[in-house]
Amino acid sequence: MYATPTNQPTSDELTRRVFACTLLATLASKGFALFPALTPDDYLLTYDEAGEAMYLSQGRYTEALLQRLTHLMGLHWSDIYFPNTALLLLAYAILASLAAISLCPNPRSPAIPCLGGALIACHPFFAALLAFREAALNTLCCVLLLIGFLGGWLRLLEDQRQWRTHLLSALALIGALGCYQPAISIALCITLPILVQRAFIETNRPLQEILRRWPLVLPLLFALLGYALLNAVLVPAGSDAGDPRAQIMPWSGLFTRTEQGFALLRKLLFDGTAIESGLLVKAQSALLVIGGLCVGRRRPVFALTLLAVYLLLQLLSILPLALTKVWWPVLRAASAAGFAVGLLAMLTLLNCGRAMRPLMVGWLFVCWGLAQHSAILLGDQWRLNRWDFGQALLITQAIHEQFPSIATPRVSLVAEGWRYPATLTSNMPDHGTSAFTVPWAIQGLLREASGQDMPFVYPSEADVARCAHSPHWPAPGSLSREDDVIHVCL
Repeated sequence: MYATPTNQPTSDELTRRVFACTLLATLASKGFALFPALTPDDYLLTYDEAGEAMYLSQGRYTEALLQRLTHLMGLHWSDIYFPNTALLLLAYAILASLAAISLCPNPRSPAIPCLGGALIACHPFFAALLAFREAALNTLCCVLLLIGFLGGWLRLLEDQRQWRTHLLSALALIGALGCYQPAISIALCITLPILVQRAFIETNRPLQEILRRWPLVLPLLFALLGYALLNAVLVPAGSDAGDPRAQIMPWSGLFTRTEQGFALLRKLLFDGTAIESGLLVKAQSALLVIGGLCVGRRRPVFALTLLAVYLLLQLLSILPLALTKVWWPVLRAASAAGFAVGLLAMLTLLNCGRAMRPLMVGWLFVCWGLAQHSAILLGDQWRLNRWDFGQALLITQAIHEQFPSIATPRVSLVAEGWRYPATLTSNMPDHGTSAFTVPWAIQGLLREASGQDMPFVYPSEADVARCAHSPHWPAPGSLSREDDVIHVCL
């Protein structure tokens, strides 16, 4: 049992402190998301709406419902990002602080849950999701439903016989899965550490205690079953817009996918990623190992369990990526890793004895580093947008100057080898690359930069071959005309 200091804050005071620290960390690391910045997906949705069929084909029935609702209201997701992003930052801080407080309702030091909430809030993988402004409403809905699920599950932790709460928790998680499938990984990365903590701290027979609490798994199982049933009914309605990233990997690809999954897991544990440096990742692993060794001096079984749970949670965080038909390792889909790091750091700090303060200094460094990476990712996006806007405005001006007789020109643009001149730290798949290199985003980019509608014409193979031997923008001769189509060689 935890030693209770005489000056321990009340439950309400602890909640306020943890929430304040977590919200501050969220704003400090991800406040850049409130600035206007766009991904290729955002550019596309400025002039073309994705239909409900596409979302249904991806298993996102809740997102399809949100799309229908906002369409009836005459709203476009790219236009309403600010209020939804502001609410999303608040909701994410609530979810992170609720997870931290639930893991440790009576801490030996209130600094521990404050640090745990801040670690979750600062983790950069969620910042990669915030970069998609058009997804703010859907992500907000997902986080709110996860809060509802966690609130119900925590009630079941005290009384497992509340079957109505089982049902409501499952329904909330089904809704969250309909927004974003990695919600199941986040739910597991929150609930499993709480269950392990209760089993080892409150009883002398942790394994029996975990088995006795088997009904706590029911909301998650019901949610997965409900999600599968809804997909079986709804996915055929969107089969014409199928996306292989939303389909289950065939058995024939299991060996290759296992190699790919472990390669990504190694990056999360040792090597680092495009938005989390190797030094920072190694520091996290080292602090967890050192904390585990300190715990193991008195409770070796608990220490081994903590390290095993951390590895399991990291594996669960990439599970949605590993199961898809096409390997598309975007780190925003592994946002559950932030909860794994924050909650396991808390568990080691709570049980490491006198090493708590030195370890907390190390975790504060990690928290600071994670916040920097989150800010860099969103700042890089803003920097790239400014350059794309500037180039797009110059191109549209040149088109009107050279071809003034065309009132509404159509544009065909070849961007072979075109990229932002400087190297962006956060460059990775579908983030940190110029919108000029994504054909379906160019029309939205030109519209946002110039305020003019210029329909985009996909370049033919002949256009690509011609541009390989012609002057490149902004050199004279890089623009040519064919009827009402302006060809641009970048």
